[in-house]
Amino acid sequence: MSGRSVADRAELAVVKPDFGARGGFERHLDGLVAGLRGRDWRVTVVEIDGWTRPSRLYGLPVEPVQLEFHDEYFLHLAMVERVQQLRLDRFDVVLTTQPPTYLAPHPRKVALFYHHPRQFYDLAEPFMASGFADPDLHRAAARAVRALERPAVGDVRFWLAGSAEVAGRLDRYWAIPAQRIDIHRAPPTTVPDAAPFHRPDGPVLCVGRQEWPKRSELLVQAMHLAKTDRPAHLVGGGSRLDFVRSVDAQLHHDPATAASLDDEQLWLNRGIYAAGWEPFDGPPSGRIVFEGDVDDERRDELYDEAAVVVAPAYCEDYGLTAIEAMVRARPVVVCRDGGGLTELVDDGITGVVVEPDARALASAVDHLLRDPARAARLGESGRRAVLDITMEQAVDQVDAILRAVLEQPIEPSYP
Repeated sequence: MSGRSVADRAELAVVKPDFGARGGFERHLDGLVAGLRGRDWRVTVVEIDGWTRPSRLYGLPVEPVQLEFHDEYFLHLAMVERVQQLRLDRFDVVLTTQPPTYLAPHPRKVALFYHHPRQFYDLAEPFMASGFADPDLHRAAARAVRALERPAVGDVRFWLAGSAEVAGRLDRYWAIPAQRIDIHRAPPTTVPDAAPFHRPDGPVLCVGRQEWPKRSELLVQAMHLAKTDRPAHLVGGGSRLDFVRSVDAQLHHDPATAASLDDEQLWLNRGIYAAGWEPFDGPPSGRIVFEGDVDDERRDELYDEAAVVVAPAYCEDYGLTAIEAMVRARPVVVCRDGGGLTELVDDGITGVVVEPDARALASAVDHLLRDPARAARLGESGRRAVLDITMEQAVDQVDAILRAVLEQPIEPSYP
């Protein structure tokens, strides 16, 4: 390990799992890396395989039948092993990102932290309730993961948490002191110089991956209860897309069920992977426009056209969708159990917060569509609230913390 001063160009490793997909986090990380290189850091992005299932773990064979019993557990252990085998000695400081990169061996680490491996921590109970794993087996797996990780996270010098929700989890599960945590806000991907005019005649919009627990099914149910005849545009592909389409077709065929579907029927389930599941054989309702995956230009066009943006996700880590809508002065509706989303939306001032109930969501959408003046006021207030969340600010924060950690001495006992 070199003994460079802060004034020298220090070597920084950014450790990032490769999950075979690029989302909002990857775009934010690209901006941070570019910004840090502009601050004279020598940045190397160190990627690890985040999606290959193991045939061996720590020298022992993993049989296919074991993967069938708990695929998520063995995949996470495989990633832990890959991270622990990294050789990062030549770097002066390390910035870790998604789980479990915070376990990388290095004496000077800063964690850019948006979540734990959630199925073993804060989402363990709904994960089991959804049928993704046998409860007894999954509780044992969660205990094993937590026992493995907690002793090893203490050597992270500083944590940049994506929200107060995430900072609370760091305290709850790992007892990380508050003085070692700061909130790190990711900015919207694009920021218009001026807010587009409010479109009172525009559609409802929901942007996000069709994955568990993004809960776009709740918006589909709400649109079948809403009085408006305007459609909702759903942006994003994912493993639950066919399931969401099926829910829409089912409600179109039997509208009376829209008021009676519960969480287990709607989103607290395995979707298309549920035993015996078959898509509903019927036409779509026309209330939902499935946009699928779109590029950034089309996404921004949809934000500009929207009258209302709904972000119905359960217990979100952050809420980039809300910020992207708010910076374009679009009124946002989120659910009270939306985690980080509720930190961004001040109910009645910068948006609307409702109970996670389709009737409440439908009512909020209808009220905003019927009162465009109020919708415009909420949108304008929302834009003012998020304009100071910028990439420059994010880079400044990370740069300052990395430099502070670089000046800290290495513990003599560190191998």
